[in-house]
Amino acid sequence: MCLVMIAALLLAGCADVPVPVTQQLTDVEWLPLLGPPGRPRVEVAVLLNGRPTRAILDTGAMSSAIPLALAKRLGVDVDGDAVTIVDAHGTVARGQLATLESLALGRQWIDHVPVVVLPAEQEREVVLIGYDVLRHFDILLVHDEGVVGLLPPGKAPATGASVPVRLDPTGRALHVDVEVDGRSHRARSTLVLDTGADATTFPSAPAMLAGVDADLRFRATTIGVAGSKQEPGRYALRSLQAGGVDLGNILAWEGITDDGTSGLLGNDVLLSHRTTLVSADAPGGPRLFLAPLTTLPSTLSCSTFGQRRLDSDHADATPCVQVRVIAAEGADLEALRLNRTWNSGGTAALSGEALESLPRRARQRDDVCLEVKLHHAMARDRVQFVVGDATDGAFVMTLGIAMKADPQHDRRHCLGLPESTRLLGLGRDTPLTLRSLRVDDGADGTLCDADVCSWYHGP
Repeated sequence: MCLVMIAALLLAGCADVPVPVTQQLTDVEWLPLLGPPGRPRVEVAVLLNGRPTRAILDTGAMSSAIPLALAKRLGVDVDGDAVTIVDAHGTVARGQLATLESLALGRQWIDHVPVVVLPAEQEREVVLIGYDVLRHFDILLVHDEGVVGLLPPGKAPATGASVPVRLDPTGRALHVDVEVDGRSHRARSTLVLDTGADATTFPSAPAMLAGVDADLRFRATTIGVAGSKQEPGRYALRSLQAGGVDLGNILAWEGITDDGTSGLLGNDVLLSHRTTLVSADAPGGPRLFLAPLTTLPSTLSCSTFGQRRLDSDHADATPCVQVRVIAAEGADLEALRLNRTWNSGGTAALSGEALESLPRRARQRDDVCLEVKLHHAMARDRVQFVVGDATDGAFVMTLGIAMKADPQHDRRHCLGLPESTRLLGLGRDTPLTLRSLRVDDGADGTLCDADVCSWYHGP
């Protein structure tokens, strides 16, 4: 049976290898996703007034937005009317209306784009392309191939399970009705479909009333356009369903608005599928389709990568890539106990916003770890891959990893897992799969520590 490797790992001479989506749909405007495969963000390169910059495609933002410093560099007139903005935390800030001369998303060129210029005291410089612009396109998120696609309204293929969505009264936000298991009854809520949110959030009021399991020791810093906020606790959402479609099991932050009544359907769900979002301007209105990602076995032999990568006669008997959850014992256990953060690789090199966004006081499990093995035949480039849960219908975790193999020796790492994964039943017997894999040097080396860089989303 032929296996598919994304990007540089397509196999030659295998007649039944599926054709990548980017080659199947040639009339789509494909934009590469920036950052490593495990990064839960829909960030692409755009042109603002003809100048290149990075931007987040954010269906959860009602308006497109740029920071004041960038507006000045672009020569944008910021003397427009003052406007009140509310970020994902429910925090109110003031901005000013302005107009970009042009916005280019690949070859899609839009003139005279209204934007909100964010205040100067904003914590980070971020460009948001909001749903005021994105509603004019069908959007295809193909995370396992590292791209997002744009099509005219109603032209995207309807592939996967259909999830009901609807426009809010403003016409600039999409709502999804969901429900999850609780100890007393099913908890129901409405979430904003938000490609700008790294993780799903669930409102605290319905979750507490239904007795949804929570890890109250968890703390994390989340960042909105108006500033950062400490988030206490997260919920184990079992059998998260929308319109009868099972979205899997995930760990979600507590509803992040001050009154605890609003939530977001984030990229931990959307990027764990091949997601198609049909435009609100399409006939029949907006629609959401979720199809499975490309999945590979949790153990791949070196022969899968082609003989050019082999440098020993017995390489076929040795896994080139292997991932599994194992019991933490001996030196592994000692290493986990010395590092009490949720992530045993890469944290020493983090600084600034990346460091502040790490979960605080989150307990790490010392009974199991995620074991990752790389054969030395993989040492030519950096190996980037996404690990997912292979249980039917469940989505326990997705962990994006980039590693550098050693040309002389096989590498083995035992990565720490957060305590919250117990709530979803993650243990030694949890079957895993590789959801995407590519070999290149595209990982951000500044985030690497001891040849391992890893990014969580999901738990």
